Amino acid sequence: MSASVPHVSFDSYIAANDEWTVNGRRATRRQRDRMMTAFQSQDSFFPRATPTHCGFCQTRMETPSFCRENPELEEWHVDRTYSLAHCPYCCHWKFWASESTNKCMDAPTNVIAESVARKFDASLPQGCAAELAIQLRQDSSLWHSIDPRRMERFVADLFRANYGHVEVIHVGNPGDLGIDVVFVDAGNAEWLIQVKRRESPDSTEGFETLQRLLGTLVLEGKLRGIIATTAKRFSRQLLRQKRRAESRGFVIELLDRGKLDRMLSPILPKRPWLELMKEDFYWALDSEVRSHFIEMTTVPGESLFETSPQSG
Repeated sequence: MSASVPHVSFDSYIAANDEWTVNGRRATRRQRDRMMTAFQSQDSFFPRATPTHCGFCQTRMETPSFCRENPELEEWHVDRTYSLAHCPYCCHWKFWASESTNKCMDAPTNVIAESVARKFDASLPQGCAAELAIQLRQDSSLWHSIDPRRMERFVADLFRANYGHVEVIHVGNPGDLGIDVVFVDAGNAEWLIQVKRRESPDSTEGFETLQRLLGTLVLEGKLRGIIATTAKRFSRQLLRQKRRAESRGFVIELLDRGKLDRMLSPILPKRPWLELMKEDFYWALDSEVRSHFIEMTTVPGESLFETSPQSG
């Protein structure tokens, strides 16, 4: 399911006065039963198991919490507990909140929200680079099933996200001599990029790819080229001939699937739960709670290069 609020990629579940709502609508019996199985009892908010690792990429989840009791209302046993489990690698997250005004007599108000786990959609429109990056982090096999032309555009998006003050042009058309993207770095140096989407996760990029790139560089009178591939590695012959080409003045950068994966970080949302904190129907979350989670930061994404690729 998906959230009813436009452009918000999370599902929300709220229990108040023993009534569950899902994305703002009254829950069905099946939905209610599903949510109740996550807790020890109807009057207890504590989950049966707090996830320690992401269910998608198996990265260890970060689980900050925020607990508060009101000493002035101790006779009413007022307490509030909030927890957030989020994956710093693929951005999957889940949020729990429990608001109790009299935990001895009244059922607490429980709020659960979690990011939507989408299946890969080959028709995902251009401009959804962040959504595609999340899916690639959650399932690395998708690198090998993306439409090749879509892969070219996505590589262009990666270069735009990783470097400032640059120009990136997708040119992959018939007659392009194998060049899919033109990258002009901050120093006004022009790089010709050849993009290869390989179907096998264990594939090796061979010398023929470099050979074609070098031929195009010669014909176009350029010296700088990049091979971006979903292959796992580059062949020994390719690496050997790359060194020969560089000894003759060419500058060649090689990006395999691992390096492309690291280039996803600047595209990924740093705090994907921010939209949750802005929603009006979360009346139980006051400004102090919202500020606590809004001000949280994740580990900054690591870019492939500190600056533009070397100018040679």
